[in-house]
Amino acid sequence: MLAILIIADHFGNVFGDQWPFTSGWCWWGGTSVACFFFMSGYGLAVSYLKAPVAYLSTFFSKRFSRLLPPFVLLTVVAIGLRIWLLHESGTDILSGFIHGHPPLWTSWFIFALLYYYVAFYLSCRLMRQPLRAGIMLVALTLLYMICVRRLGWGGYWYSSIMAANVGYFVAVYSRAVDKAISQKARLVLPLLAVSLIVAALAAAYRREYFQPLLTLALPAVVYAVIVTRHVRWPRLLVWIGGFSYEVYLAQGLLAGLIPYLTPAVAVVLFPVGSVMLAYLLHRFDGMPFLHRLRA
Repeated sequence: MLAILIIADHFGNVFGDQWPFTSGWCWWGGTSVACFFFMSGYGLAVSYLKAPVAYLSTFFSKRFSRLLPPFVLLTVVAIGLRIWLLHESGTDILSGFIHGHPPLWTSWFIFALLYYYVAFYLSCRLMRQPLRAGIMLVALTLLYMICVRRLGWGGYWYSSIMAANVGYFVAVYSRAVDKAISQKARLVLPLLAVSLIVAALAAAYRREYFQPLLTLALPAVVYAVIVTRHVRWPRLLVWIGGFSYEVYLAQGLLAGLIPYLTPAVAVVLFPVGSVMLAYLLHRFDGMPFLHRLRA
């Protein structure tokens, strides 16, 4: 669902003027990415707490071998398309990258995630205690946010990454958090709902300043709902969720090409093409020769 909402966000960014009802979709991208960050921080913490030493010893090999192959492949394809189809020079592409626009459109998220992985590893390796590691992780995340803001890169580079730390601390204190949410749902859920509304209103007023509040509030609300409500997801969404990372990469490739299409064509080609390309990437990523290469 998050991957589909990100596709809708990028569609609204391109065609909001021609189809005004899609302009509101532009709010879905940052909040959806925040949920992705939340899940990343949560998953890292859960895996680390199970076996700290063993997990850190193979951390980079396992994480990067999963993250990098499809990302590198589509980055190379994107560079080729920008040179051949869009007639951009290598200097143009490099200059754009320096100013916060990676060769593969919308792939800033991958670079931010790679940074977070390194920050997580350093924090856990140096602090060796979950709370202290989390504090250092927050400090390194703030450092990242300050740096990319000073560089003048887009607000999307930093507005949602702090949600990963929320996921980290929720995982570290999951028993206490889940117990509080379950036993005091009538109090916790309304408070979270109010915080979400306030954050949304603040972000609508001054997005460049208050968007991080919204991207912190939404994942917390989603987590609380999941803890207190049993949700049965449609099989199609469950299937797409199995390769949602590849969907994000694939839509990034197509996002750079849809401005050259009409909205009526893009509204079909963009989501369907993204899912189909992502599925092929997912199958490619599971081929035996890649497993041997990683080993």
